[in-house]
Amino acid sequence: KAQRAVTLEPDYITAGCNLAYLYLAVQQITTGERLLRRALRMLESPDLRPEQLRGDHFPHNYSYFHLRSELIWGRYPPYSRDWCRTMRDALRCRIGMTLHDIAYARKDFEVALQDSRSAVLADPAVGRAHYGLGNAYRALGQWQLAREAYHRAIEFSPFLLEAWQNLCQVYLELNQPTEAMALMDDLSAILDGCPIYAPMRGDYDRLRAE
Repeated sequence: KAQRAVTLEPDYITAGCNLAYLYLAVQQITTGERLLRRALRMLESPDLRPEQLRGDHFPHNYSYFHLRSELIWGRYPPYSRDWCRTMRDALRCRIGMTLHDIAYARKDFEVALQDSRSAVLADPAVGRAHYGLGNAYRALGQWQLAREAYHRAIEFSPFLLEAWQNLCQVYLELNQPTEAMALMDDLSAILDGCPIYAPMRGDYDRLRAE
C-alpha cells in the first residue's frame, strides 16, 4: 500500500516515510535509509506543500514524534502555515534521529554527527536528539562537546537514563571523578523516587562503585 502511494504520488512525504520505516522494520536498511534521505530533502524544500504531510505515520507508538504530532494536530488548524511548519520540523527531527542511529550502527560517526545535528536543529527541545549528538561526539573523541550534549539531553529528558550513564562515563574519561560521583548522587535520588526504575538500580550502583 505504501509503495503504491509513493508510485502514484512521488512527492507524498508521509507515504515515503512509511515505506522507509517498513523497509527498516524488515532489516532492509540501505533502502530505508535512501528513502528517508529523499524525504528529508523534500522536507527542506521551500516549495513544501501541506498536503505532502497528510496522513498517519508508521509505526504508531508513544515515541517523541507521535506525541508531538498529536499535539500539533490539536494546536493548529490542519494544513495551516503553522501546522505545516511544526509538522515539518517534527518530521525532520524524527528522520534525523533515525539516520543517526543507522550511521552510528555502521560506525560512520561523522555522518552520525551530521544527522544528529540536523535533528537538534529541527527541534532543539528533544532530549533524545541531544543524546544522539553526544554519542556521535563521544565516538569521535570530542569529550567536551559530548559532555555538553549529554547535559542538554538530561535537561530536556531527565528520565533518559542512558544519557546519565554516558555522561558519567565522559566525566571519567575527562578525569573528573568528583563530577561523576555528584552526577550519580543526583541519579540515585531520581531512582529512589521512581519505583518503576527499581530493577535498574543495581546497574547504576555498580557503575558508581567502579
